[in-house]
Amino acid sequence: MPLWQQLTPKPGAAAIIEHVLSELGDAQLASGESLATLTENQANLSAGLKYFSQAALTRDKQSGSVAALLEDEWVPHQFNQILVAEDAENALAMRQEAGENQLIVTHDGQWFGPDWFRYGEQDTEQGVLQRAEQIE
Repeated sequence: MPLWQQLTPKPGAAAIIEHVLSELGDAQLASGESLATLTENQANLSAGLKYFSQAALTRDKQSGSVAALLEDEWVPHQFNQILVAEDAENALAMRQEAGENQLIVTHDGQWFGPDWFRYGEQDTEQGVLQRAEQIE
């Protein structure tokens, strides 16, 4: 099932979660399957998609990370490696202290890696999480 269907952003966090989901592409959550099982069953999976093993998710939520913006008890480990900055100025300052494996995303969708930057999306319409948040 699509990963986004299993994520519950905290109030006001839907937009930034959408930025992360956009970066992940059509990420899937494989419920009840370990990474080993996913590997064994790869003939039944769609090539090119990222599959998160529900069995391997974590309860740990690093303060200041995307993981901390979710209501869910279990979150992908990778979300702890994506830090949240208010704006580009703060992101650049955070980048100086961030680890090589950490990424930084701003609320308006600017991404800062250890040696790269990305801004904007080809499709600027609201994502499903933002629309769901407006309905509630």
